[in-house]
Amino acid sequence: MADVILKHVGKLFKSKKSGEDVWAVKDFNLEIKDKEFCVFVGPSGCGKTTTLRMVAGLEDATEGEIYIGDVLVNNMQPKDRNIAMVFQNYALYPHMTVFNNMAFGLKLRGMPKKEIKQRVEEAAEILEITHLLNRKPKALSGGQRQRVAVGRAIVRRPKVFLFDEPLSNLDAKLRVEMRTQLKKIHKTLEATIIYVTHDQIEAMTMGDQIVIMKDGLIQQIADPITLYDKPNNKFVAGFIGTPPMNFVECLVVKRGKEIYLDEGKISLQVNSPISDMLEKCVDTKVIFGIRPEDIYDKFFARSIPGCCPVKLKVDLIEPMGNEVYVHLTTGQNLLLARLDSHVKAEVEKDLEVVFNMNKIHIFDAETNKTII
Repeated sequence: MADVILKHVGKLFKSKKSGEDVWAVKDFNLEIKDKEFCVFVGPSGCGKTTTLRMVAGLEDATEGEIYIGDVLVNNMQPKDRNIAMVFQNYALYPHMTVFNNMAFGLKLRGMPKKEIKQRVEEAAEILEITHLLNRKPKALSGGQRQRVAVGRAIVRRPKVFLFDEPLSNLDAKLRVEMRTQLKKIHKTLEATIIYVTHDQIEAMTMGDQIVIMKDGLIQQIADPITLYDKPNNKFVAGFIGTPPMNFVECLVVKRGKEIYLDEGKISLQVNSPISDMLEKCVDTKVIFGIRPEDIYDKFFARSIPGCCPVKLKVDLIEPMGNEVYVHLTTGQNLLLARLDSHVKAEVEKDLEVVFNMNKIHIFDAETNKTII
């Protein structure tokens, strides 16, 4: 396997509508270590697939350098980069068996039949599809077809595996199963993997390192826990986490010695050391962020220090089984709370909740960058 390094990589496209040059990816800098599972994630059009295709050699980088191992690959053909790519579409040959689909690339390279058989059988065992080797794609489920596509990549034993949204065609249950399968494969093969997805749950559950992108630019590179607890900006904070973080524009005010976040209808007292950090922001607008799981029903949060009680009207209730999503309104803003399923909440009635002020996030109202 090998490291993958991108230095100041950019990709310029000419817009079909305006005819102007548009940067799909700009000043992309990243080091992916050997055997690391790295995930590119972001909304549609953020440049994640374009970046992956530049690593694969399917797109030429307009600027910058791409290294696989210690080799500069910018001018190298895809077939010479020793990578294997798994696409969103399975691209299996319908007239071939599973065995022949997996073996086809090796046959083209003139590999001995005995070694081909060994590699295919080893890959099939890892993917738990040995019993499917004599079937054709039409006799397989979507999840089984995706495993065959992954197997076709495994048998090549490349330096780097590239996955371009490979699970997006599967239903929710199969996606969960395949996520687990891919993590097991990564552990078994000790492979370097770059994985593209628009699904932040896939990114959080699979990635050792996650690259969050927006408008062709990297927003943050970190492990899942760091992204969740310490987002760089409002975009990252809102993108990571399900349900997403609540955001409310507030004025930082000082009353006596205490610091408050004033929304208009609600006023939240801020505890030290966060209050000390907000001293410099007094009389300025900020964006207050709090995750739905950090809002509690008051009866379930008596033992938690640093909580601020608030009475809000219930706008909507979404039962989820083991928990309930309660939509609350201040009149100006909507907030989502993730509460215990036994909470006594009624639509159009007031509900007293508490905010865990130890877990709040504060963002600059103009730049959206993290203050706290």
